[in-house]
Amino acid sequence: MRNWTSLLWLVALSSSASAGPPEIPGTPGTCSRVPDRVVLVGSTDSRPDTHVGAFDVVVCRHAQPVAGASIIVSPSQNILFAPGVSLGRETDPPTTFEECPSQLLHFTADQSGTCRITITGSVDLAQQVASVAPAVSIYSNGILFGDLPVICYDLDGVGGLGAGDLSKWITLFSSGEPWLVADYNGDGVLGAQDLSLWLDVFHSGAETESARPLCP
Repeated sequence: MRNWTSLLWLVALSSSASAGPPEIPGTPGTCSRVPDRVVLVGSTDSRPDTHVGAFDVVVCRHAQPVAGASIIVSPSQNILFAPGVSLGRETDPPTTFEECPSQLLHFTADQSGTCRITITGSVDLAQQVASVAPAVSIYSNGILFGDLPVICYDLDGVGGLGAGDLSKWITLFSSGEPWLVADYNGDGVLGAQDLSLWLDVFHSGAETESARPLCP
């Protein structure tokens, strides 16, 4: 079994030895970009919910896109974020490779340095902390692009979206605490707009199946 941390270093070294590492999102003048947060989704007929979950990663170097850049997504190990993220097997596009037990998903950017990604997954509510978001880490060519907060509609991780998930959301809401994994509109509190967003996803029928764990 390969060690994914060693793999990241190898990718970083090969990148630096050629044309240098990519620019981190937020660097002045760069076109590198990651989203503000990531939605872990379910699927229907093994097709991930791209309508809700798709996000773009753009990789640039010297303000120019890096064609074929390596992009890696994994649960964040940053202690500033809550644990409990479980990535799923179904992704869009399909991964170029996966690794366990690190829950590492690898994708490849297109000629414009862009990869539009949808990831299935779930979050263990028992490991969550109020006011602290769970997160995934995104790397490109061995460089950390960011630790991105995660939200998830499938709160029980069983049988797709249904009554169990709604019950768990109501329990979180009733606590009066800001459980950020279920803060769907991103305003820092749980409220009517978050419930409305959950209902929209439920009625779409795009998440009738829960994610199959990448690393059982």
